[in-house]
Amino acid sequence: MTHVTEWLPRDCGQAPEPVDVRLHAPVPDVVVVRVGGAIDAAAAAVLAERVGQQYRRACHVVLDLTDVTHLGAGGLRVLRELLRRAALVGVRLHLAADHRAVCRPLHLAGMGTAAVLSPSADLVVARLVCRRSAAPRLRAQAPEAYASRRFATQLEMLLAAAVEEPAARLVPAR
Repeated sequence: MTHVTEWLPRDCGQAPEPVDVRLHAPVPDVVVVRVGGAIDAAAAAVLAERVGQQYRRACHVVLDLTDVTHLGAGGLRVLRELLRRAALVGVRLHLAADHRAVCRPLHLAGMGTAAVLSPSADLVVARLVCRRSAAPRLRAQAPEAYASRRFATQLEMLLAAAVEEPAARLVPAR
């Protein structure tokens, strides 16, 4: 695990506030970037650099914002740019946050739907590991079995929709 703490100067003469960035690769192709402190305009540049470096390292980057105390406009701009760059290079950027200091600005900026927001980085990693362990089993099955399973799933969805519809809508009008 890599631990980087950067002290960023403030223009207003206050003591510098640390931005804590920790990198961790729990499984191959997944990097968790844990961020702590306030993400304002000065800290956003550090965040953009550290997360951007991980795009060459893994196909899934989990940005853990659970220890972020403040998400400013500069941080929102950088998150939007990170999501855009991740899509361009074919990397999936997952955001993890569970408190108002991060979730509210994301939703107000309209990024709550653009980015899949999970309550914890551990949950994202667990989902990715489960998907990875299920993928070889699906590929190993015969194509007919996969096709029949897909057909069965589509049929179940149609049946569920029919059950939810009122009976009057199912009978054609004369």
